[in-house]
Amino acid sequence: MKSIIRTSAVISLGMGLVFLISWHLGLSSILQLSPSTWPIPYPAALCLFLSGLGFFTLFSSFQFPLSKILGMTIFLIGFQRFAELLFPPEATLNLFFNNLRFYPSNSSKMVLLAAIGFMLAGLLFVLWPKKNSLVKSIFLLFISVLVVFLGSIGILFGILPIKIHSELQKILLHFYTSIGLFVIGFGFIFAKLYENSTQSSLQPEIEKEL
Repeated sequence: MKSIIRTSAVISLGMGLVFLISWHLGLSSILQLSPSTWPIPYPAALCLFLSGLGFFTLFSSFQFPLSKILGMTIFLIGFQRFAELLFPPEATLNLFFNNLRFYPSNSSKMVLLAAIGFMLAGLLFVLWPKKNSLVKSIFLLFISVLVVFLGSIGILFGILPIKIHSELQKILLHFYTSIGLFVIGFGFIFAKLYENSTQSSLQPEIEKEL
């Protein structure tokens, strides 16, 4: 089970790194699934990279300061786009985020579902508990399944020969972003299952000592 978590981390980190480098080198053929599609947004590539790093820190000795910082960063990147879509450009929140813009001006922008997906992924890192409980486990697994679901939608529309309406394209995730969210969501599901199984196996030993 731990190997699946590491695989999720490597895939997410690797995808993010490749796309970030491609943005800086102008390799549009890597950023686009086909010439007719838009490139994966720079913020989405950055979120994939940070999520991969987050998975590597999740079960390390320096988990809680670093994984929570990474999670908050991912959440804010998603929230920046979420606010941009929901509030008018002159809103104070959008003016604040515009001053913090960190990605290339020619980058395509994340759609609403991608912003929500990365907000949820960031939230999972932030809320990942030191001590487990049934309620926390169910809640975190629920959010993880939502992330997988969002990724699945984009993957299905990317694979199936469906003619997509132009208005629907505005909210559908980029195919590469969909794969990334799908991998991240599954990584969290297996991370939580692994943590639960580890703690339940330790419980009999603790009871024996008592």
